[in-house]
Amino acid sequence: RGAADQAEPLLQQAADMFYELGKEDMEADTLRYLAQIQMQRGGFLDSIITYNRALDRMGDLTGRQKLIRTLSNIFLKIIGVKVT
Repeated sequence: RGAADQAEPLLQQAADMFYELGKEDMEADTLRYLAQIQMQRGGFLDSIITYNRALDRMGDLTGRQKLIRTLSNIFLKIIGVKVT
């Protein structure tokens, strides 16, 4: 767990830097890794929000990814979480 604790803020920082540089594909990949770590640590809601952000940054989504995004948006709306 110690490595995950250290990796999470670094991945967030890297995602922010990729965003500032306009590297959406690299930002999306970084956010996907961050979502995995959040899920492993038990941060279910944070993981869903982060993965949703990753999907928003990705270009062409697979059918599975589109379904995940739709379902996660419905879930977040139901529980009252507004995602920017």
